[in-house]
This record gives sequence, structure tokens and C-alpha cells, in this order.
Amino acid sequence: MTIHRGTDRTNTATTYRTRYEAGDSIRGIAFATGRSYGYVRNLLLEAGTTLRPKGALRRGGSVRSVAR
Repeated sequence: MTIHRGTDRTNTATTYRTRYEAGDSIRGIAFATGRSYGYVRNLLLEAGTTLRPKGALRRGGSVRSVAR
């Protein structure tokens, strides 16, 4: 697995932010990219992303169902 530093890290963070702001979940981005939830979340925060509250509606008004 590649470790992102410098410009690569900034570009990756920007890509994750774009996906997240388009409605992807942190978990979805992590799964699609083979990264951990924490790694994706940290890069989103580094990119200045405002994170949605847990269980918040995603764009398009869909609610994620959670099996309990």
C-alpha cells in the first residue's frame, strides 16, 4: 500500500473530499480505496471537510438503513 505524503496526500485528500461532498460515506470511500475508516476520516479533516453528523441524510434524501 502506498503511503501518501506531500502533494500526493493533498491530492488524495481532495479526491476523498469531492466524493464525500457528493454523498459518499466515509466507510464507502474507505472500502472502495482499500483504506481504513480512520485514514479516510483524517484526510477529510485535513482537507477542511465539514463532516456530516452520524445518521444524517445523504444528498438525494436517502437514509442508510442500519440493521441492529
